[in-house]
Amino acid sequence: MGEAPYRGDQAGQWFWQKLAPSFSAMRTLPVSVRRRLEETYAFSTVTPHAKRVADKGQTVKYLFRLADGRTIETVVMQYDASARSRARTTICVSSQVGCPIGCTFCATGRSGFDRNLSQAEIVDQFLMASRDLAEGQRSLTNVVFMGMGEPLNNYAAVVGAIRRWAGPDTLNFSPRRVTISTIGLVPFIERLGAEGLPEPGHLPARARR
Repeated sequence: MGEAPYRGDQAGQWFWQKLAPSFSAMRTLPVSVRRRLEETYAFSTVTPHAKRVADKGQTVKYLFRLADGRTIETVVMQYDASARSRARTTICVSSQVGCPIGCTFCATGRSGFDRNLSQAEIVDQFLMASRDLAEGQRSLTNVVFMGMGEPLNNYAAVVGAIRRWAGPDTLNFSPRRVTISTIGLVPFIERLGAEGLPEPGHLPARARR
């Protein structure tokens, strides 16, 4: 856009670290720049369509609408600390609109398959939930690919999302805290094992949390 490079760094910090809810909330950017961003780019690839709270606030279910009008489900589950585990907040993300596998025990499988989600649509589920949680001074501690779809059937976008979350300039969210639930696509399981996803210890010290 012809702006100084540091403006891009400022926008990135607002988007990833400060979890700004919109371009207009990026207060260190000039008003003219914020306006141009709003006019040129979509802030998110997913839009909240419905939200339901259950289990006395411990579970939040989101229905997100995509740019093409399709919808996906995302669930955030909060668990209190116990004698056996720490307190944690887990997001269950979708990787596809519907699912092509067709497992008889799964409602998503019975509904058919529309398309894969893009990397951005997977990442934005995490960001939308994170912005919501930040209002209550909470943050996500774990990710589970166990929403709509077979994640290993959308391998490139799923691994791309994990790498994007792990970036030292984005969220620095460790792949160790990501679980992929699969029906058992063995070639992709083997490929995932050899992927070499970044570990927290390999990130610059300034980026670690």
